[in-house]
Parts: sequence; structure tokens; C-alpha cells
Amino acid sequence: MEAFIHHAQYNFIREQGRKLVGAYVTSQDSAVLEAIESLVEDDVLSEFPNRTEDQQRLLLSIKNMNTKEDLDIYLEMLKAYVHPWKISEKKIEKLFPKVKKLNVPEVDEMDLRNYSYLSWIDQGSRKKFIVSEENGELIGVQGTFTPSNKDGICNICQEHESLGLFLTEKKGKELGTYSKKGNYICKDSERCNDNLTNLDGLQEFIERVQ
Repeated sequence: MEAFIHHAQYNFIREQGRKLVGAYVTSQDSAVLEAIESLVEDDVLSEFPNRTEDQQRLLLSIKNMNTKEDLDIYLEMLKAYVHPWKISEKKIEKLFPKVKKLNVPEVDEMDLRNYSYLSWIDQGSRKKFIVSEENGELIGVQGTFTPSNKDGICNICQEHESLGLFLTEKKGKELGTYSKKGNYICKDSERCNDNLTNLDGLQEFIERVQ
């Protein structure tokens, strides 16, 4: 069976598994457990409307995850069916043609199954770069990033994390004028990627700052 799961879907399945394991830890009521198990199954399958029978059998195996150990084994097995993000340093460089000597992450050494987007601070330009994908096309944005002393809700992953303000700047219609767009996102993009269970927030954020 070929890979059919995207990174955010994998995270979603993981969270549903944790919900089920948590139910077994806190409840011994068979009716409650059966109800939660049914909800978890429905939620997981809803992520894959065009699933095959083999894929469905694999996904429904989550109902057997009663302990953390069981879930860890299941998730490790499931990782084999996650699509690796097809991206290269050359493709990233082409997204930012005006940036000289761009310090691109060594993506060949990264497990790209763990990412829905890439983000890094370039020490040369002192800017933050974000690369994502939509409808099969790579999208790159760059801007300033100012860490905040306060925690809050990240506009990408929608989780409560340590944040920073990301801002892009574009020339206005009138000479000498500029417009800025941005919002608060996770300081730690690795943690942000790990939080992502759907791509809605990421896509909305990219559209806002482009």
C-alpha cells in the first residue's frame, strides 16, 4: 500500500488516538468507551473520504489502541504511509530570487514527513522565511519576526504557544509608501508543525501575509 496520509492528517489521527487512550485511563464505563471509540472512528475516516478498503482497515485499527504503548506502536507503523514533502534546496532558492546567499535548511537531511511547512531565520538577511504548499505549488513568504514575551494562540496551528509577530512589507501604490501585513505565530516552527491537525490556519495565514 502506497503512502496516502499527509502530515497534518497524521497529527489528527495521533490526537484522536490520544483521546481514545485517555478515555480508557479515566473511565471503565463500557457505554462511554464504546461511544468515544465510535466518534474517533468516524472522525478519522472523515479525513479520508476516498479511502480504499485496505486504507480503511489500517485506519480503523486505531480502535484497538487502549494504552499509550499500543498507540505508539500504531503511530510508528502508520508513519510508513505518510507522504514525504517533495522539496529541495534549489526549489526553495527559486522562491526567493532577490535574496542573495540565502541560508536554506538542509532539507535532504530532514524527515519531511514531519512538516506541513518550513520556517527559519536567515542570519544574513535577519529575516524569517516560510515555505508552504497549496494545490501542488510551493509558496514562499519572507518578513520580520519579533518574539513576544507573552503566550497566546498561534494563527497557524491554533494552539496556545510562545509567539512572535511575523510581518511582511510591500510597496504601496504611491511612491514611498508601504503596507505591512502579519500576525502572531509560534516562535518554534517545529512545535507548530507538530501541533497542526489541519491546514486551514496555515493557508489563511499565508494568504494574509502575501
